[in-house]
Amino acid sequence: MEVNCLTLTGRVLEISEPRYSPAGIPHWRLLLEHRSKQQEVGRLRQVSCQMAVQFSGDAFSAVCHQITPGIRLEIQGFLARGSHRSLPSQLVFHAQAVSFLEIENFQDPSIPSMK
Repeated sequence: MEVNCLTLTGRVLEISEPRYSPAGIPHWRLLLEHRSKQQEVGRLRQVSCQMAVQFSGDAFSAVCHQITPGIRLEIQGFLARGSHRSLPSQLVFHAQAVSFLEIENFQDPSIPSMK
């Protein structure tokens, strides 16, 4: 089995209202801005990117209503093509777990967590 697992921290730039699939599953999209310093070839490198993140399902309903632009999150999930019409290079980060980095000890047991 191939591995597709990503953990990314960043600041929320925007979050959409939920959209619903034909099966009634809610989906939220947000834009996450990541900035860090990473080691590459023995040197520190400034890294920054903006990543589309999708939250799907009722388990994320409570958390998505608490996310506002500017808040910092740690998200764990996997990468997939944006849609069947997207170019292969247009990736979306599908969230499987999320933690609020600016709210100490926040944990709602109904929200999938990394801890």
